[in-house]
Amino acid sequence: MVLLVALAAPRAEAQPNPIQPNPTQRQVRPSEGRAAFSVREAPENLVYRIFFAEFIGSQRAADQRRDQGKDDAELRTLFQRRLRLNEFEHHSLVSAAQTVAAVWDANNRSRQELSAKLRLAQDKPPLRAKLAELAQGDETAVADAVVQLRSTLGAGRFAEMDWMIRVHVVPSLKVAPASRRTATATGGQ
Repeated sequence: MVLLVALAAPRAEAQPNPIQPNPTQRQVRPSEGRAAFSVREAPENLVYRIFFAEFIGSQRAADQRRDQGKDDAELRTLFQRRLRLNEFEHHSLVSAAQTVAAVWDANNRSRQELSAKLRLAQDKPPLRAKLAELAQGDETAVADAVVQLRSTLGAGRFAEMDWMIRVHVVPSLKVAPASRRTATATGGQ
């Protein structure tokens, strides 16, 4: 079994033309321990789950700066500048991310409650099923937000933004070997 690890460190290097793929880019084999996917092949939900987590984190950090009486503009507009979004596009991204954050926050509270019950419960399968439903709810929130962005921005502009997001996120995806415990539990050596 292979686990994906996202190292969401900001990428400083820029593509010469972020909308066009690099024709020399190749798919790196997972055994090389580097890239898990090419920029185009990375699953949409994985890319946007990581992107929304990073975007939401930047907005929350901006909120903290504002609450401390400090200037929050640089953090607040970080992705607007990186993705070259106009005000309407940025507002659409903020709206989609806020929807995702609300679902994730509610599901995380429910997960905490269920986890506490799971430690004490005799009948664990129903609680595990509920945890799986919450995980699916997280995925659905991301998929719905992507649909919202695609609809709001239009196919052409969404494709441009999608490419820039992928160029930002995908190089940080790494393949990590399964832990020994996981490999043993799934029948590995």
